Amino acid sequence: MSGDPNGGPSGATRRLFIGLKPPEDEAQRLARRTGPTLRDDGGEVPRGMRIYPEHDLHMTLCFLGAVDAKRVPTLEAALREELRGLNAPELVIAGTGAFPDLQRPRALWAGVEEADESPGRLAALHNRVLQAAFSIGWKRPRADRTRPFRPHITLARVLRDGAAPGLAVFGRLDFAQRWLPIEVALFESRPDRPEERYAALSAVPLVVRPG
Repeated sequence: MSGDPNGGPSGATRRLFIGLKPPEDEAQRLARRTGPTLRDDGGEVPRGMRIYPEHDLHMTLCFLGAVDAKRVPTLEAALREELRGLNAPELVIAGTGAFPDLQRPRALWAGVEEADESPGRLAALHNRVLQAAFSIGWKRPRADRTRPFRPHITLARVLRDGAAPGLAVFGRLDFAQRWLPIEVALFESRPDRPEERYAALSAVPLVVRPG
């Protein structure tokens, strides 16, 4: 059986998303504050919860889901074209939240906002990424068409009820970290490889021009 240029067999699919990865030092700061807050009194991760390690922290711009492996090169080319010359947004990691809410959490996250110095850059980036996804026939989920884009970095997942003893403290965390992303990456989600659950397949640089 022949393979595609990215290593997948012909006819295979890959679970993909497009996003931003915080720099190593900022990811470490997030993990250092989140981990102790969510662990129990003995320092253990509560049963039914998965706290993301620092190397898995990211902000999703577009979740594509299963994509035909043969379309990956076309998607990468579309991203390069759409993002050429695009200014990097200046971001602030601030505050926390949960989906659907802190009373019934399934995902715990740190919020991401655009700094006042670069208004509109994040929206422009998000729209360009969507255009690249549309170019390979991706269909935007109906729910995403009606709800606003909420930038965030997922810090932990709660896999069953009653598994998050530190949520009161978590809800009061405020990271106040600044972040200037230098590239947009195409990631593959690989849940069978916990040592690297989200692997970057390729990346497109952004223009770093503060202000």
